[in-house]
Amino acid sequence: MIKAMIIIEIMGKPAEYLKEMMAMLINRLEGEKGVKILGKEIYEPKELKGNKELFTTFAEIQIEFETIAEMANVIFNYTPSHVEIIKPDEVLVRNEDLNKFFIDLVSKIHQYDEIAKNLGFAVRILEKQLNEAGIAPAIPLRKQEQAPIKDNKEIMQENIDKKKKKQRK
Repeated sequence: MIKAMIIIEIMGKPAEYLKEMMAMLINRLEGEKGVKILGKEIYEPKELKGNKELFTTFAEIQIEFETIAEMANVIFNYTPSHVEIIKPDEVLVRNEDLNKFFIDLVSKIHQYDEIAKNLGFAVRILEKQLNEAGIAPAIPLRKQEQAPIKDNKEIMQENIDKKKKKQRK
């Protein structure tokens, strides 16, 4: 068993919604396999400094995990802002659990990378459309990102050209 304390933070509006969302999140966490909530303290939502429309709240949750793999699962799926292992002082990890952890880690990194790339591509397309309509984007791109947007045919052709160039060498 691994006893830990995690902090989960959420931001949004209105404040009442944050309270409901935090309660739902902790309720879902309690239903996770190999997870036992030992205690929790949910803090009242507060206005975000510099933005009177947004609120933030957090919860400190004392939690017990049956295995390190279940702890990793909670960390991946709930992305707490803080994790502290309280007990035991040392954790013996089997290769199988460590391998699962790293496979899950790599999978999440790839998922986030794909999302970031898709969002970046969508932003560039929107900026191109705004530019064509004569509307300046709210947040201009940095200079190194202001390259012209290529469509899929152009990208595929560049890849073919690169492969041909490598084959010639």
